[in-house]
Amino acid sequence: MEFPAAPEAINARWLTSVLRKSGTIKGGSVISVDIGPLAENSGLYGQLSRLSLRYDLHESTAPQSIIAKFPSTTLEMRNRPGTIFACEREVRSYQEIAGLTTLPIPACYYGDINTETGMHVLLLEDLAPAVSGSRVAGCSPNQAELTVRHIARFHADWWESPQLNEKSWLSDARDPYHDPDAARIEYEGWGGHSSRRPNICCPNPSRRLGKTSALIGRPLSIGFSTNRLER
Repeated sequence: MEFPAAPEAINARWLTSVLRKSGTIKGGSVISVDIGPLAENSGLYGQLSRLSLRYDLHESTAPQSIIAKFPSTTLEMRNRPGTIFACEREVRSYQEIAGLTTLPIPACYYGDINTETGMHVLLLEDLAPAVSGSRVAGCSPNQAELTVRHIARFHADWWESPQLNEKSWLSDARDPYHDPDAARIEYEGWGGHSSRRPNICCPNPSRRLGKTSALIGRPLSIGFSTNRLER
């Protein structure tokens, strides 16, 4: 199914189609959708919007609002090494592992990605009145503790799981699945890659490689946030 490339391209007809296909609505139709930003400073690799929906019929399962996630509006962010792979992992995570973990996760009404271009969309359950975290404002010690405890639960769910080998889109940074150069930089340090070097300095490459080698053979699980294999 084709999907819109940006929030402003979403329309009631397309929403009706995907919500029916997911079983979220049965006989009703979306008749209007209002689109607005989710929150300031939200979204790392993409843009987040809140969709407010109206229907022609009342259905208890029909969401009144949905969170939509699209690629970043900036070409620089979309072209960062590994960005497409990170976005693919997020989409596939909602499709394939969200229902297999004990961690509370927003329902995914629709998700798809074009792995050639990186264009993607996620339609997720709106958890309001919960608020989106801010990378600028940070969080309280209590919020940090709660987050770490939930991440530990997520790790435990997938600790040495045989299912990890069945999902090719999960990869540790050694696997140059989408961007061989990005994987090499990740493990060798930025060194001579000055043209792609960020505004911070990476640790000594040899020390970093030593730490990486020490992790090989350790128990395997899924890392949170980017949802990739980690030891």
